Amino acid sequence: MKSKTGVDYQFGVKNNWRRWQWNRIVERLRVLNKRPKNCLVLYLPGEKDLDRPVALSKRFSPDNLIAVEADKTVVDKLRVRGVNCIHGDLGKVIENWPDKEPRIDVVVADYCCGITEVVATFIESFNFTPGVSDKFVVSINMLRGRDSWSNFLREQDTVFGKHDQKHRGMQFVYFLMQPYLHAMEMVAEDICNCQHCGASAEKNVVFQEKFMKHNWARLYDYTKPEFQTYSSVMGNMKMDSVVFIWGKTVCNLHDGQEDIIVEHIQSEKSEAVLMYEKKRKLLSDKSVIARISAAKAVRTMRLEVGV
Repeated sequence: MKSKTGVDYQFGVKNNWRRWQWNRIVERLRVLNKRPKNCLVLYLPGEKDLDRPVALSKRFSPDNLIAVEADKTVVDKLRVRGVNCIHGDLGKVIENWPDKEPRIDVVVADYCCGITEVVATFIESFNFTPGVSDKFVVSINMLRGRDSWSNFLREQDTVFGKHDQKHRGMQFVYFLMQPYLHAMEMVAEDICNCQHCGASAEKNVVFQEKFMKHNWARLYDYTKPEFQTYSSVMGNMKMDSVVFIWGKTVCNLHDGQEDIIVEHIQSEKSEAVLMYEKKRKLLSDKSVIARISAAKAVRTMRLEVGV
């Protein structure tokens, strides 16, 4: 089965990857004590909607699977087949999702690009949108390459080891974590200034490294990321994936003696939230909000009548 661009999205490796993806999603929902059938999922369907049957096989409710598609022609075809589909951009839908039930439990995005500026905006929306659950699961698949916008990420020493400079999934998570990692660095410096007065510069460096490793391990344990890479049907492109947990409670990761970390993170986040709220008001799209309301109404109707 080929898309309009002639790319085959249904072949052995890709099908195996889909099963891998949804298995990882279910595993993380289990960690969060959430049952798939009760979780609201936003996903990119594509013309063939190939993720849907896999999700249904994992006991997700068809009423809670809401597709988001930018191509109006594809939207119309999916709706004819009974798929509850919002016409629009996934990032904008998440940004405009209302601060009330049902909130988003799972986001699934299979992109045909790397970390572009559009994807970066999509990433940033996770930290501030009110429409997500306190903890939710994210699954992202991206093309390795063709994303010069994010070259700066590949020039940094991140936290995932020797492969992180190529793997877009690792870079995605690192980009999302940057405000928290930066706050931890500030906390380490404050602790050195307050509790390690008179210590040598060498001892302070050792302490800061241990502090960062300790808190990075806790952040990693919170998010539980799992990574995957596979080749396209032609074998000439690499696709990088990650499935992980994110949420509003990530800033509470701290030890009792390190309460200052919350102050730094909340301070950074407060400033970011103010900026984001201003941006959100500017970017608030009444047409997107109306489409979300329509999709939620369809969902409610189907739940009530058992369609």
